[in-house]
Amino acid sequence: MSEGNVNKIVEMILKPLIEGLYKSIGRQFGYLVHCKKNIEDFADEVEKLSLTKARVQTRIAENNAEVLHDDVLEWRRKAQSMEDDKSRLLQSKYNLKCLDVCSRYRLGKEGKKKKPDVTKLIEDCNNFGDVGYQHPLTGIWHKTYSINYESFQSMEFVFEEIMKALKDDGTYKIGIHGMPCVGKTRMMEEVSQQAQKESLFDEVAEIVVSHNPILTDIQQKLAKSLNLKLNEEPENARKARIYDRLRNGKNILVMVDDIWNNKIKLEDIGITTVDNHTKGCNIILISRIKEVRLWMSEKEFEIGVLFGT
Repeated sequence: MSEGNVNKIVEMILKPLIEGLYKSIGRQFGYLVHCKKNIEDFADEVEKLSLTKARVQTRIAENNAEVLHDDVLEWRRKAQSMEDDKSRLLQSKYNLKCLDVCSRYRLGKEGKKKKPDVTKLIEDCNNFGDVGYQHPLTGIWHKTYSINYESFQSMEFVFEEIMKALKDDGTYKIGIHGMPCVGKTRMMEEVSQQAQKESLFDEVAEIVVSHNPILTDIQQKLAKSLNLKLNEEPENARKARIYDRLRNGKNILVMVDDIWNNKIKLEDIGITTVDNHTKGCNIILISRIKEVRLWMSEKEFEIGVLFGT
């Protein structure tokens, strides 16, 4: 084999390797040199994502979706994560030192790598069908929506005790727990109707928390129940508006159903109870899990399995 042919073969082998190495070096060097630009480009894309997220929230409110589909929940979780990353990267950018080469490289690479993920989240939003659905009625009540509580011997006592507690000036927070499909939600509907019939409260608001609570969704549901319009404001601002609405001098009962855990506190939502110094609202908390402890209720009741006709 001639020397010329050998050189051509070596060139054919080495050329793509050298080009790939050159591109890799250029890319790695670019993370360092364009650190701030990469972070700003990522932040700009997240701003577009936040607008898309607001539109999703509007769809949720318009459809009165109490339970979100799993893909919507996962999308919102990822969107929130990107918003958190944006705040962190922007803060890191402001604190960068000129000679901190390692940090500049790391942050520049993160901003560059994550921007396409944000773009994909924006595009994925267009694939949503229904964002969610209304919370279904507890199974046992599907066939008998209109209930006469005299026919439910096991429920009579609890129902009467709840009504007594609502009339007790020293009780502001009531907890209800029981197994699935024993009628907790339907019981609360009857309590709500009876309380309004007896004019115990000026207003009754009802919200469902569900298994995967998202604070902004819960605030939106409560606001709708209170005929309160919430704009796309920060969570603290939404909390303050709900707090003020519940302390407007009216006697309000708030019923919080389907609590699974203690991830979100009443104070986070904007709900405050009555005490000796301030005007707030009365609260009924409903959960299938006794261990949740229902945010330190002053009185708790258990609903057992129904029997009798």
